[in-house]
Amino acid sequence: MPSNIPSPPGTIDGINVDDAVYVRNSLGIVTDVLYYNGPRQVADRHLLNTAPTPGGTLQYSAKTVLPDGEFTVTVTGFHDVNGYEVDTFGTTSPVTVAGELNRSDLYSYNSAAQGGATLVGYDTVQEAGYGSAGQIDGVYYDTVMTIFNAAGQKIGIDWFNTLNAAFPNSPVAMESFDGSGGYTFYVGSVLREQKIAGITGEPYTSVVDVFGPTGALTSQTYYTSSGAVYSPTHNDLSLTLPTPAAVTSGHSVSLAGIDIVDPWAAQHPGTLALNISAGHGTLTMTGASGAAAALHVTGPLAQLNDDLATLTYHAPSSAGSDAITINVWNQAGVSVVGVIHETITA
Repeated sequence: MPSNIPSPPGTIDGINVDDAVYVRNSLGIVTDVLYYNGPRQVADRHLLNTAPTPGGTLQYSAKTVLPDGEFTVTVTGFHDVNGYEVDTFGTTSPVTVAGELNRSDLYSYNSAAQGGATLVGYDTVQEAGYGSAGQIDGVYYDTVMTIFNAAGQKIGIDWFNTLNAAFPNSPVAMESFDGSGGYTFYVGSVLREQKIAGITGEPYTSVVDVFGPTGALTSQTYYTSSGAVYSPTHNDLSLTLPTPAAVTSGHSVSLAGIDIVDPWAAQHPGTLALNISAGHGTLTMTGASGAAAALHVTGPLAQLNDDLATLTYHAPSSAGSDAITINVWNQAGVSVVGVIHETITA
């Protein structure tokens, strides 16, 4: 069990260490790193790999040593009972310790009879070198897993603390990419940042929201297609309307999907005014009292959007058509109007 002693000595999760011993199983896979301060063991990292445990269901087969000294092992019974993964383990070099997991390729069988297999994605794993653990929001991590789909597109990053008893099921942080330039970033279970990209019909094409440790929004930054920061104005008020669904006479239909878009209003104090009316039917909505042909409410932008998510249209007893008009005024006196045309069937 060779040592890997850096210079100068460092810390792992704030623990002073001056020596490390790598523990390998019979296949040469590193399963643990034991850290010492002098003669005393002070920490044990259980590395991110798929080493089988006594009585477990994981099975290893087909160890293949590659020309550069790395080796691969096929594992069944881990991610998918209908598939397998091929794990690649590193060699001794400035960045990789012999036997440490550095990549997992995930395969799924093409049929129930386990005929053939297709690559569905892969992970790359970077174990933090001895003494090089980082922090996110004051919480240590020592392993970073980057997740790709079969086409090689990065779809996520997970940060782990392998000294944590919850490892490997509870990452310290997780980032997911939606494939269109957007992402979400969680620390533990709290959303800390998100980017919404691909916005159309506005002078900006993306927005980055930053949240505090409790999940409260702390800032919003808007960007143009060129990547320049966009400063919202009071004239940016707009409405997003859902595609109308036909409704049977005498019945009701949800109008959820109406969204007031006004980044300027979200960043300024005061209330907006919302007026909604139907030509023939009636409307109900949280924040308004009872069913009526016309509803009038005021409040902050977020509250009005929450109210709109509950808007319901109640059709009259005869077939025909109706128009639901939505009118919004922001704090600067700018107004926008949208109309949803409903078809009422017999």
